[in-house]
Amino acid sequence: MAADGSQDAAIQASAYLWAAHSQVELHKYEEAVGSFRRALANEVNEPLAPEILYSIAYCMDMSAGFPQEVEERYLEVRTRYPESPFARLADFRLARRAFLADDYRKAANRYEYYLRHWPIDDESSRDACRDLIVSYLRTGDSVQAVLLGEIMVSTFGREAQYWQALPTVLKACHESGLYQTGLEIIDGSLAVADTPERQWTLKVARAQCLIDLGKGSEADAVITPLLQEVKDPEILETARLAQVRLWMAQVSTGPVVEVCRDVAANSRSQVNRTDALALLGRYLEEAKQYDAAARAYAGYCPPAAEGSTQ
Repeated sequence: MAADGSQDAAIQASAYLWAAHSQVELHKYEEAVGSFRRALANEVNEPLAPEILYSIAYCMDMSAGFPQEVEERYLEVRTRYPESPFARLADFRLARRAFLADDYRKAANRYEYYLRHWPIDDESSRDACRDLIVSYLRTGDSVQAVLLGEIMVSTFGREAQYWQALPTVLKACHESGLYQTGLEIIDGSLAVADTPERQWTLKVARAQCLIDLGKGSEADAVITPLLQEVKDPEILETARLAQVRLWMAQVSTGPVVEVCRDVAANSRSQVNRTDALALLGRYLEEAKQYDAAARAYAGYCPPAAEGSTQ
């Protein structure tokens, strides 16, 4: 009888698991939670328990119906089955939840825990490195962001997550004054850049680092041919803005207002439009055109004659 009872429980568990997985595929996460719980209650094969527990936590995570219980369930997987691959998944989801909630301090702590305890050998670990760099920068720890960026270059410079994280790494270099380190990261990235767009973007960033280092002639040697080489309109705009920064750094003659106005008025990139107006505001402020500078800082694109450098 005991054997028959176990067999019946196993059949019921399989039926509930089948129903749960079907509900997950249909994004019916709250219903799936109930099915997974019933499967767990009938589960006689212990190796399946961590998978079912994780699935319960994940479905709660995907649903809005269990806000207080989600993290408890992920922690239960980690506590009861610490060596299970599902504990690894639970650790990643705990960190990702904090990151998506903009709780970057908690996200940094959780991603650090994840990367200390699990091998850096799969997609989620590369995602963790990328998100951790962003978390460091958002919490003001630019140096840590740069250090992790350098590790990413040497560890998986050809992976998508590295290229997603690179702008944040370079921003961290700029904000922390680590211009030479930024230049080294860019040069390492150029060695593995596999598309013209990535190469052009990195060359623009290289010119900016050289400007920050006070190496104007070297920056000009990068920018001038790049303006003829780039085919992508948005990258070309960033190259033109880099040239504006060079003119301003060298206090040399150049159509600063005209270039900034053109990019601000015509770019399809919000980032480029914002950068153009910020540069314009700084230029006009330095020229003691304070009213015009204030309008540029406020997001107003001046007419062609206003602040003209011609």
